Amino acid sequence: MLFSYHNHSTYSDGNSNIDDIIKEAINLNLDEVGISDHFHIPKKNGYVFQSDMEINKLDRYVKDVLKYKNLKKPKVKLGLEVEYVKETLEEFKAIIKKYPFDYLIASIHLVNKIIVVDENSYKPKNFTTDIMIEYWIKIKELAKSKAFDIIGHIDLYKKHGHKPQVELDNYIEDALNAIKDAGMSVEVNTSGFFFPCKEQYPSIEILKKIKEKDISVLINADAHHPSNLIREFKKARQILKKIGFEKLAKYNKRKKRLVSF
Repeated sequence: MLFSYHNHSTYSDGNSNIDDIIKEAINLNLDEVGISDHFHIPKKNGYVFQSDMEINKLDRYVKDVLKYKNLKKPKVKLGLEVEYVKETLEEFKAIIKKYPFDYLIASIHLVNKIIVVDENSYKPKNFTTDIMIEYWIKIKELAKSKAFDIIGHIDLYKKHGHKPQVELDNYIEDALNAIKDAGMSVEVNTSGFFFPCKEQYPSIEILKKIKEKDISVLINADAHHPSNLIREFKKARQILKKIGFEKLAKYNKRKKRLVSF
């Protein structure tokens, strides 16, 4: 089964509209395709991601995705990529329950007022200590909230080639235990192959820990253009099979089902 869930349209920072994404999914003969634009409810006086979908556009976004729900192939899935914010979690949950989402991807891009994907916004010495530790603490926290289904690009801080200068194993272990307890899946995000880190998120080492804990996984492209819907999926499958994974997680109405590669 071939499916791709982590994809962005012009509702957030994607380069193409939903119609064009669906057309390419049909061309690629995908079994399922998901739209998961960025969504973020900032805390009071908190950082606002200019690329995120505005809250007042959520109704229209949902309607634009749902108009394809009767398409037989690919099945079109309604999702979001959500920036986890503890202070606004209850507000988010109240809003989200109004809609028939198939899955929610939770991600961390902002840590201690530092955007971890912005190579110009931090000094490496500070970034590789406090920020990386706090990143994993926030991953644990979002998993314990049990408000989401999938963890997005779980070691994103390495995107521009920054390596940990401190021991992170205990923090990673705690975060993965929380993910396991929440029944969440971890995406294998292939976009990392195209940045200075030159590898998928998460790393091979973390993927091995995920396998040991029997945490479910799925492959996503984090596509911002339809041409990237399944980029490097073959490489990701090979990596997962070598580690010992045999199944991928897929979602419908926020219920998980495991399917063979």
